[in-house]
Amino acid sequence: MTQLGDVRKAKRLHEKEVKTKRSLKEALLRIDELEAFTEAKKALNASHSLCTITPRQGTNKSEAVAVAVATDWHLGSVIKPETVNGLNSFNVAIGKERVKTFFERIVRFTEKERQDIRITDLILFLGGDLIEGALHLDTIMSNEIAEPIKQALLCQELIESGLNFLLNHGEYRKITVVCQDGNHGRTTVKMHSSTRKGNALEYFMYNSLAPRFPQCNWVIGEALHSYVKVYDKTLRFHHGDTISFGGVNGPYTYLNRRIYQWDLGADADYSVQGHLHMYCVGTRRWLINGALVGHNSYAISLGGEFQPPIQAFFLFDKKRGPTVQLPILL
Repeated sequence: MTQLGDVRKAKRLHEKEVKTKRSLKEALLRIDELEAFTEAKKALNASHSLCTITPRQGTNKSEAVAVAVATDWHLGSVIKPETVNGLNSFNVAIGKERVKTFFERIVRFTEKERQDIRITDLILFLGGDLIEGALHLDTIMSNEIAEPIKQALLCQELIESGLNFLLNHGEYRKITVVCQDGNHGRTTVKMHSSTRKGNALEYFMYNSLAPRFPQCNWVIGEALHSYVKVYDKTLRFHHGDTISFGGVNGPYTYLNRRIYQWDLGADADYSVQGHLHMYCVGTRRWLINGALVGHNSYAISLGGEFQPPIQAFFLFDKKRGPTVQLPILL
């Protein structure tokens, strides 16, 4: 028993010695940390050196094209506040005011950005679903203007007024109007691929407007996509009804895959669309426009994200591509 007791006593002494050495080592490390902290604090308190920051004025040596995106106005439709829990309201009178604000903000945002960069050109994308059409029975029953042709006449009046405003107040050297039809303004029950343009009221509206503004550069899409060269880059414009809302991940994976597939045939550096009623800017490769009509009961039933009435405005820089993104809140 004496030998066993001696072994245990020796073991306890060894463990105590190891513990003491560890504590001493930790204490020394802590002392070093505190000394380093103290030295750093003394150095910071003693330092008064400053770097010089001088204000810079814009040189206007940089250059960009302004891009305004008009989609999903759904003129003629009605949204009653009680159907969307008071989140939105829409009718012809409200639609007119929002369109007016849209064109006013294009000029205001351009003037603001001209403080720092030279902007001489504007691209206006008329991207479809500007009218409600007669696509669904429930909307036909509730529309303020039920006839699609009368909706198109109202839309044409507002676009004509807007273009006159841009020409008179925007001080643009060149305005390019890129036109694509949507899925709501068609005259057929189902969407037709090969005869889509021939059955789209918006397509005819664009062709009616173009001769009235020969000073503008009109790009009226005959295909599903319109491609516009901006500096040494290419922009793709389309309504977006070929893009699914997607599942849990939303439309993003689907859209990126589609862009990859489209680029194999006709490459583009940036893609712009509407249709999904969801303003979103993604990865410097694409932009999804919001909806001027705003949130409605259909969006609620789909579980769509709430957004206020919104349209897109951005700059496409000569060197940097898409830069300033300014959503137009309506």
